[in-house]
Amino acid sequence: SGVVIQNTVIDSPLQNGVWVGNSHSIQIHDSWIHDTSTGISVQNVTNSDISGNTITDDETGMVIVSTNGSTIRNNSISNTRYSGIWLTASDAITLSENQVSGSSEGDGISISGSTHITCEQNEGTGNANNGIMFDTVFEGTIIQSNASGNTNNGIGIFNGCGNITVEGNTAANNLNGAGIRAEFGSNIITQDNDASGNTNGGGIVYLYVDGGYIVNNTANGNEGGIGVVESDQIGIHLNRANGNVNGDGVRVGNSTHISGDLNEVTGNFNSGIVYVNVTEGAIWRSNVSGNTGNGIAIWDGCGNISIGANQATGIINGNSISVDNGSHIDIVDNEASGNANGVGISYSNVTGGNVVNNTVSTNRYGGIGLFGCHGITVNANRANQNAEGDGINVVSSTGIHSDLNEAVENLYNGIVYSAVTEGAIWRSNVSGNNHNGIAIWDGCGNISVGANQATDNAHGNAINVDNGSNIDIVDNDASRSTNGAGITYSNVTGGNVVNNTVSNNRYGGIGLIGCHGVTVNANRANQNTEGNGIQVINSTGIFSDLNEAVENFNNGIVYSTVTEGAIWRSNVSGNNENGIGIWDGCGNISVGANLATGTLNGRGISVENGSNIGVFGQIDLIFRHKEVRIRFAQARSGKPCVCQIAQE
Repeated sequence: SGVVIQNTVIDSPLQNGVWVGNSHSIQIHDSWIHDTSTGISVQNVTNSDISGNTITDDETGMVIVSTNGSTIRNNSISNTRYSGIWLTASDAITLSENQVSGSSEGDGISISGSTHITCEQNEGTGNANNGIMFDTVFEGTIIQSNASGNTNNGIGIFNGCGNITVEGNTAANNLNGAGIRAEFGSNIITQDNDASGNTNGGGIVYLYVDGGYIVNNTANGNEGGIGVVESDQIGIHLNRANGNVNGDGVRVGNSTHISGDLNEVTGNFNSGIVYVNVTEGAIWRSNVSGNTGNGIAIWDGCGNISIGANQATGIINGNSISVDNGSHIDIVDNEASGNANGVGISYSNVTGGNVVNNTVSTNRYGGIGLFGCHGITVNANRANQNAEGDGINVVSSTGIHSDLNEAVENLYNGIVYSAVTEGAIWRSNVSGNNHNGIAIWDGCGNISVGANQATDNAHGNAINVDNGSNIDIVDNDASRSTNGAGITYSNVTGGNVVNNTVSNNRYGGIGLIGCHGVTVNANRANQNTEGNGIQVINSTGIFSDLNEAVENFNNGIVYSTVTEGAIWRSNVSGNNENGIGIWDGCGNISVGANLATGTLNGRGISVENGSNIGVFGQIDLIFRHKEVRIRFAQARSGKPCVCQIAQE
């Protein structure tokens, strides 16, 4: 004990330069050791200090075995064959300010099977394997060290390490590995590191890690930025993962309980942040703009993921937020706009979730898109001015409820449901789109459309329903379609068109063709400029009541080839042609208690070529002509009406 080896020159001995065993309080200082098997070898030693030595051109620089309470400080070790410092089975060791470089077959600093290891302000550079490596270390730190330019990883944390902190290090420009790589460990904290420029590996990689944080690191210009695989309870916060050249900024796979917050992940070759088969996780308050792939991607069976308050703009070839094959995915308060060749938010084969209060505007291929989904709520989003798509598009889905959205001035339609069962579109602004305001197409069923503003659409209809069942349209303003109608139903079975305003459209107010069992009540279909107020063609079981269809360019209400129907208690006055027209083989139609006055160039009620047409009630017909009549042409079995005729 108490031996001091100091200022010694050891050149080319047969085996070790210095060997110490079964001792304590040993000091080895300021010596020069060259061309040995092992420069300094220490075994079963306590309370030793090894400092200020220069070790070069050796097989191994230092070997420290079963040693406790010792310090290895300010040694320069270079050009070894194997590791510069190899420490195993030891406890309470501090390694500081060592410079270890040029190992041709090993690590710079290699520590295994040990506890309470402090590794600070070291340099492990230019080594053939890792710069600094912990293997089966419990309770340790690697801080303020330089682990750059190594062939494999800069810093490696392997094989069951636990409670390790990696902080304030530079782990850059390593050739074939990651800047920092942790495998099979627990409670690994990586913070405040620069892990950039690792062009054939990731910046920071966690594999099979249970618990830990990746916080405030820079992981730029790597093959990929930050990767987490098969891990649990990892927080990824405040990192910069930008400009990675062949991968994603942050990628998490097959993991649970992953939270990401306040990261900057921009300009990456693929996507910004990707979760693959992740359960219980979050991506919040991050900038994922300008990536080539997607801004955020949630893929392959993810569940219970929330995505909120992110900026996902200017994506080049993908979507701002892309969700494929998952469950209970919530996307809230994000900016998902300005994508050059994608949409804002897309869900494909997702069960359960909410898309709420996002801005998804000025994307090339649409704002929000859902395909093959179930049980999704789409509320209070802004999906405007998308250049070659719809504001909101839902296809082949069930249980889709949307409310309070704004989908205006899109190149195609405002909101589209195609082959959707059980859903709603309510209280939304779908005005000023190039095609339709709202479209319900291709076999939709049990859909309610209510209290929407669908005005001033340019080349389509305010609300267009084609081939569906049980479609209810209630309380909407569907007016001023420049080159279309207000509300159209084509081949629809069952539904209600109630209390809508459908005025000042070019080609008519409400139009039904090929429909069955539809009620049209209490609507206002007035002053449509080149069509009828309400028109029904080739349909059955169409009942209308309490409508107002006045001052239209053509007729007020027209039934053409309709079987089983009624027109009751409606105001059809002041139209340019007829108030009511029953034409082209209609049958079993009752017309009662309507106000059909002031018609300009036609008749109050015109029935032509039908059967079992009943016109009931007290009807005032006031014409600006000398001769006034209700005309029945080839109408059979119609009951007579009682009319009071007044001539001005």
